[in-house]
Amino acid sequence: MKLYTLKLISSLFVIAGLFFAPPLHAKDTVGKVTEITGKVLVTHEGETKPCDLADQAPIFLKDTIETKKDGVVKLSLNDASDFTLRENTKVVVSEFLLDPKKNKRETVLDVALGKVRAVVTKTFNKAISKTELKTPTAVVGVRGTDFAIEVGKNKTLVYCLKGLVQTFNPLFPAQTINVAAGMFTDVLQGVVPKLPAAIPQEMLQEIENQFGFPVTAEGLKEKGKEELQKHVPFPLP
Repeated sequence: MKLYTLKLISSLFVIAGLFFAPPLHAKDTVGKVTEITGKVLVTHEGETKPCDLADQAPIFLKDTIETKKDGVVKLSLNDASDFTLRENTKVVVSEFLLDPKKNKRETVLDVALGKVRAVVTKTFNKAISKTELKTPTAVVGVRGTDFAIEVGKNKTLVYCLKGLVQTFNPLFPAQTINVAAGMFTDVLQGVVPKLPAAIPQEMLQEIENQFGFPVTAEGLKEKGKEELQKHVPFPLP
């Protein structure tokens, strides 16, 4: 009788574990999907087969996210930073640390290929925080800004839309280039970044078409006016 009781209790614990065990990767949740169109795939760490990524789906540490030719996705991470991945883009969320008590964050995304726009908040201690996008030819570091990158097979283009970004070729980490708002640079394989230059109007137009927001000086002014209009009860001139 005692043996039967022990077996019954053991079975109940196993069943309870199945029902109440935490979901896979839950402890490593770093954000979620806030906008998505077209075909976007995700491969979780330890898995070999990708699955479709859905709107509002959680994003986990070490996730590999890949957009197809018609896919676009916006990832909103828990540190209030947003990353928009255009079509034919592949990204891995390689590092994520958020410590509100120390006012610290560390976010690193590996971008193998494609186009990414990042909007990074300034609310964390700059001295101990970092946000980086790593590509095969460049490391782009920011602490609070709005920028976009385009990653090809042997080159990375870096566009700063607001604030300031720093970039270098991982082969030459001491050769860091600062890229201010309205400027861009490219980083070729095996070469230090070029000196920043003003983003040509046709490039600005292309970025606007890709990411759906105005990036010219006049466009940014108009965008700011649109945002302000949401918070005032009277029409702005």
